[in-house]
Amino acid sequence: MIKCVIFDFDDTLVKSLHDKNEFYDEYKKLLKKQKLPYSMSAIKRAHNFAEQEYIKFGGTQRQPTDFYFEKQFFNSLGITKNQKLAKLLHNAYIAYRLKLTKLMPNTKETLSALKKAGISLNVITNTREDTNRILAKKHGIYKYFDHFLMSHEEGTIKSDLKIFHLLLEKLNKNKKTKILPSECLMVGNNLNEDTAASQIGMKTAILTTKMAVNKNLQSFEPNYYIDNLKEIIAIVKNESKITCPDIKTAEQIVMQRINNLLKMHKAVIVGVTGGAGAGKTVFSKRLCQLLNGSHLEADYYFKEYKKPKKLTLDDPRAFDFNLLTKHLKKLKKGQTINCPDYDFDNYKRIGTKPIKPAKVIVVEGLFTLHKKVLGLLDLSIFIESPPNTRLARAIKRDTTERGQTAKSTKIGFIKDQKPSYKKHIAPTKENAEIIIYNNQKRLKNKGMLK
Repeated sequence: MIKCVIFDFDDTLVKSLHDKNEFYDEYKKLLKKQKLPYSMSAIKRAHNFAEQEYIKFGGTQRQPTDFYFEKQFFNSLGITKNQKLAKLLHNAYIAYRLKLTKLMPNTKETLSALKKAGISLNVITNTREDTNRILAKKHGIYKYFDHFLMSHEEGTIKSDLKIFHLLLEKLNKNKKTKILPSECLMVGNNLNEDTAASQIGMKTAILTTKMAVNKNLQSFEPNYYIDNLKEIIAIVKNESKITCPDIKTAEQIVMQRINNLLKMHKAVIVGVTGGAGAGKTVFSKRLCQLLNGSHLEADYYFKEYKKPKKLTLDDPRAFDFNLLTKHLKKLKKGQTINCPDYDFDNYKRIGTKPIKPAKVIVVEGLFTLHKKVLGLLDLSIFIESPPNTRLARAIKRDTTERGQTAKSTKIGFIKDQKPSYKKHIAPTKENAEIIIYNNQKRLKNKGMLK
């Protein structure tokens, strides 16, 4: 399970568009104004020297923020230390970078989705003083991060493992439940600096569009190669999938996940799905009972039909996604809704019933994890159950609650529900964060079936 994602900054979150020659020219102009006319070749040599000294210094001790880079630049040119000029050069560097950087594709979308999922987001970057922090604020992404570690402040750089340990210390300070290295994903573009995190047990992902390699440093094979930051959302989701062997285990895990989500959201929407008779309703009602939540049965949101011919109620085309999503948004805002009541024999609505908002809203039904609903969910659950067990439960439900016969339920299950499950329901299992394996024997043993 991934609890923490760590990002490199340059060429991972932001893309630099500047040409170093243009930047050297900016330095040359500033120096000339100070009556220090140096050639372009001298400025390039001085800049490269300062970069190397900066990296060496950053790997051994915490760097002071008194223009260390600029002072090394002056040393190379033989210029007497000049605090005023150092500040001018530093400000010129920041202004130039602000002007010629932009966010990588899908940066904000990815950070927002991960934050919403409760993932701790952090940055580790090798940088000159506070430049990247300023850039992060300018581009509106600084707010997403719990920690923003920069080499000059911490006195160590990637690929040194010390900086990864420092982040873990900060993340786990005064925390009862510690984040482990195996629960962290390092995302960057450098096969040496960023994949070094794997040496302490972190998973790594390398952005191939800006991939860099330093031949002087050891490289490590990443767990993932990605072409776009958005792929991190799917990676985290797959790494974070939880499989529960029974209902009792599921209750504990789901409640813990919901309580964590409630620390970040005023209200949480939990989506529960599975095949007909999988145990969705029983589990959802139990969850609402434990958490004082509101229960919404999505299967009552089917459209009305005079006499359906080709469509069945196991086909998403027969479902009113617009009304369901509208009602979920209202509940999340703290508004009461009027949920439709549905006559399954005559395919029509027969009134409404009020559903009050709550901190926990559990919506369950066949199409709860459909792509049209998924974006509104804070937690997605799929309940898996053997077909024979699901049929037995469906017969019990339909004969006691929906006025149908055992024979009609069995025919409908074999003719419509079984193929529909394979085509429409089973694929949404991929969208689930928690998968619960539920069979009748276990339910009976735990007293869940009456």
